[in-house]
Amino acid sequence: MIDYNKIPESTLETLKAYIQTGRPMGSFCEAVVENNLREACTRADEQNRQALFEIVAWLYNYAPGGSWGYPGAIKSWTAHLKAQQAERAL
Repeated sequence: MIDYNKIPESTLETLKAYIQTGRPMGSFCEAVVENNLREACTRADEQNRQALFEIVAWLYNYAPGGSWGYPGAIKSWTAHLKAQQAERAL
């Protein structure tokens, strides 16, 4: 059973804001979103290091597929969000 309560509240808020609005994230969340395990481990504070499995599980289960999981995901996702906003403005 995955315990999402292990994820620091600020980390979860950051990831949700990124997914919903494209808001910039700190270096740890950027590394996780772009699937860079080495950098994520290097940049994590103690709480995020202990919750890394749960953070990735949360992304896997709740984040849209195109928003994370590969190098360049942030650039691609923010472009996607901007395109959606432009469509709505028409």
